[in-house]
This record gives sequence, structure tokens and C-alpha cells, in this order.
Amino acid sequence: MPAPILLGLTLADQNSGTALVTVTGAAVGDYVDIFYAPWSPRGTPQTWIDGGTVTVPAGGIASLAPSPGFGYWIWQASSSPSSNASLINKLSPSIFLPLVNPAAKSIWEQCVTATATFLQSLTLPGISSNQILVKLFPSVNRTTSPTLPCVLVAPFGAEGIENQMNQTDDIGFPVMVVLFDAANKDTTGNMSRNLLWRERISRAFRYQRLPAVPSIVNCVFQPDVVFNPDAYNVGNLAVSAMIFRYMQRDKRGVY
Repeated sequence: MPAPILLGLTLADQNSGTALVTVTGAAVGDYVDIFYAPWSPRGTPQTWIDGGTVTVPAGGIASLAPSPGFGYWIWQASSSPSSNASLINKLSPSIFLPLVNPAAKSIWEQCVTATATFLQSLTLPGISSNQILVKLFPSVNRTTSPTLPCVLVAPFGAEGIENQMNQTDDIGFPVMVVLFDAANKDTTGNMSRNLLWRERISRAFRYQRLPAVPSIVNCVFQPDVVFNPDAYNVGNLAVSAMIFRYMQRDKRGVY
């Protein structure tokens, strides 16, 4: 005969990969065990992990703080009488509680940030590191910051699925690197310097792994026009853009 579901179970995410678990309904002196299991949306069999045991104190409220790490978890508690620790006499309902990392960043954002950091290390002539900036969209206004010349790094376009396998997909995260300079109605000024920028950047990134994002396995280079005529005609700007599509072999499902 299965144990009756009589225990109360409440959980609170501690934002550190730890859950504060509170159990009610067990007798003072009983043993309370906490279990957790990885949650899967596909209903795969659960493998329960022992999260610890606590003796119910006076007042009848038992608390424990297992630390399975960040992820998606199902939780359950059981109790055993103090006279027979191997006998489960009460169970709690199973409850879903994810433990969320408040500092988590997407792979796409990591790629953008790592690109900007790597660019700052290249010491491009005429551009200081504080003029290499991360933006949601790469645009400048000549009357405001950032001052020219500058390099803006931004997510661009849409993710691409390059290959599909049994449980993983190769996902491409495009990051645009845009070089901005003042044209001043001069189509030859700074040409040598700006073309050198483009060459050094392309050479540093194309078809290589990305430092600081170890899950990236390749970088596909997608060059844009070397000199954008619309930006020159409308904004009097010399604009040169490149797209780097960072490839990650990504697992499917929730994890």
C-alpha cells in the first residue's frame, strides 16, 4: 500500500543554486528526507537525488537547503518514524521549482561582449578601447557620443540553424561589427587606416573559436560592403561593416 500524501512542502529559490525547503506535517523527532530530480518536458523517467535528511524539531516545521545547482527540478519530501528510519510513512506532493541564475546571460550576449573585449585587445590604430562599444543596434549621431572614429558591436539579424542532429542543433549567432569614421566629404581620407582596421579584425575572428565563450566552435565570416554609400551620402560617415556568425552545437530541451 503506498504511503499517503500528508506532508506539506514549500520551496523558495535562493538565487544561488540552492532551494530553501520547508516541510510540515511530520511528527516531532521524525526523519524528513528531501529528494529532487531533473525535470524534462518529454516525461522521461525521473532519477531522484537525495538532498539530505533532517530531524523534525519542536514546532513540527523542518527546513533544509539542498544545492543541486541552477536548473529545472522536481522536489518531493518523505518522512520516517524515529523508531524505523527505513520506513516511509508520509509523502509530500511532487512540486516543480526551477533554480534560476539571476546573472545568467544568453550565448548571443556573451558573443557580443566577447567580440568587443577581443577587439579592444587588438589596439587598432586611431581607436582607443573606450571607443569600442556594445550596442543593441549599431548607429551613431555625429553630434553626440560616441565620438568618431569608433567601433560598435551588436547582435544582428536572426539565429540560423545550420545542421540538425539527433539531440543537438548547430546554431549560428550573428554579431555585427561596424566601423564608423567621419567622411567629411572626402572619399580618400583615412582609407589606408580604415582598410587596415577591417583586415586586422577579419583576420582575428574568422573561422576560429571565440575566446571567453568556450561553447563556440567556429566563426563564419560574412563581409558587408567595405564602404556604405548611403551612410556617406546621408550622414557624411565612412561606415564599414562585417558580420561574424558564431556557431554553437546546442542541446534541445530545457536544461
